[in-house]
Amino acid sequence: MLRRNPNNSFRLAAGALIVCSALAAHAEQADRSKPINIEADQASLDQQKGVTVYEGNVILTQGTSKLTAAKLTVNQDKAGNQYGTAIGNPATFRQRLDPDSDGKVEWINGKGQRIDYDNAKQLVTIYDNGRVQRGGDVVTGNVIIYDGKTQQFQATGTRSDAHGQAMKGGKGRVTVVIQPREKKEGANK
Repeated sequence: MLRRNPNNSFRLAAGALIVCSALAAHAEQADRSKPINIEADQASLDQQKGVTVYEGNVILTQGTSKLTAAKLTVNQDKAGNQYGTAIGNPATFRQRLDPDSDGKVEWINGKGQRIDYDNAKQLVTIYDNGRVQRGGDVVTGNVIIYDGKTQQFQATGTRSDAHGQAMKGGKGRVTVVIQPREKKEGANK
């Protein structure tokens, strides 16, 4: 039977939530090779269940990535898939993106009362007053889902339960703001 090193378990569990900050397809590549640092008021690890919980002013950083939450829970199944939940008022993330072809650097920022990550499906779901901003572009909604495989967003205004099912009691709205892009010289008109 393979035994896990507790230090590696903490690193693996923490690493799952870094992907929350990688909502953009071009997250800074150098961040992946940087050490993960986690600060919290307390932390617990249950190796039998594959659950790590950080509580109290949680701050997770790796390179330019930063996640803040009141509570961060990461589960790892026997296949090594990781599922994480960050809860806060709000939980937030921020990451610098790799420079574009013109050398311009942008940041992606997001927040919500809860942020879930499923690395097997490569899905990030932001619940309750979700907001994702990249440069001047902004998406807000009660639920924002980012599919890392297809690199597509989906946003809804309706409140959802813990399983993503719409709840009774009102409709919400989604807001999307897209800034005009500068035309490159020599581009077709």
